[in-house]
Amino acid sequence: MGTTKSEICKVVSLSKQIPFKIVEDSVNGFLENLKIEIASGNAIQLRGFGSFSRIKKKSRKVWDPALKIVKVSPEKFKISFKTGKEWTEMTSSFLNNNREGD
Repeated sequence: MGTTKSEICKVVSLSKQIPFKIVEDSVNGFLENLKIEIASGNAIQLRGFGSFSRIKKKSRKVWDPALKIVKVSPEKFKISFKTGKEWTEMTSSFLNNNREGD
């Protein structure tokens, strides 16, 4: 299982000696702003981490196996995340170092 938002807030709170509630409010505010910007169609770039953008998916025909008919899937938006160069290099380095011990 991955790390939860609450666990991240706890780690930051303890390591930076900032009250948990302040860290939690800051993280929630950041994520809320991220959602609003992406929903508005704006791209978000976090240098060294990555970028978020909204991609429009066209309407298309899909097969419904339960009803055995072709349906039309309406157009929709998908959120895309592309990792930054620094993040990709760090992750690759971490994975390569862990493989050496196998």
